Amino acid sequence: WVDVDFHAAYLMVSRATDHGRWSIRHDRFGVADRIDNPAWGVFDDRGKAWTLAYIRQVDERHRLAAELLWLASQRPVALVSGGPLDTSGGTLTLEWRWLF
Repeated sequence: WVDVDFHAAYLMVSRATDHGRWSIRHDRFGVADRIDNPAWGVFDDRGKAWTLAYIRQVDERHRLAAELLWLASQRPVALVSGGPLDTSGGTLTLEWRWLF
């Protein structure tokens, strides 16, 4: 089992316009390991993220969205399994929702 303290906070600003909704969000998060046995891995994770999103309701049944996410994080337990300490990365998600 794992015993950790977890914290997370975010700030988000969103604005609707005639052409859609724009949102930006900043997250900070972390995990503090409370087990004093390094052989089990060190579960001290830290990170921050920025998200920029745009959503447009095309009509009653269709919605388009785009989201750009940038994450900067460090995950020491990944070293145990041969992964990198730096688990940073980014994603671009495009979405079309069709309600039926």
